[in-house]
Amino acid sequence: MVQATGPQTDLGEALAGVRGGVIGPGDVDYDEARKLFNAMIDKRPRLIARCVDVADVIAAVNAARDLGVDVTSYGV
Repeated sequence: MVQATGPQTDLGEALAGVRGGVIGPGDVDYDEARKLFNAMIDKRPRLIARCVDVADVIAAVNAARDLGVDVTSYGV
């Protein structure tokens, strides 16, 4: 899973090709998707890219880099 945080951008549009889907704060499953294994960490990323394969990861990282957005990743 790749979480993107940073300035307001067209990141959602840039991530439209991620086959695993993109989740934002307004989505029903956002709170569940943003949970980490360490319950003491409570991050609220702008978007969560649910990468299903290497191509999704590459697309998400490239989109974030091109738009100057910070990226955090962790596996589930």
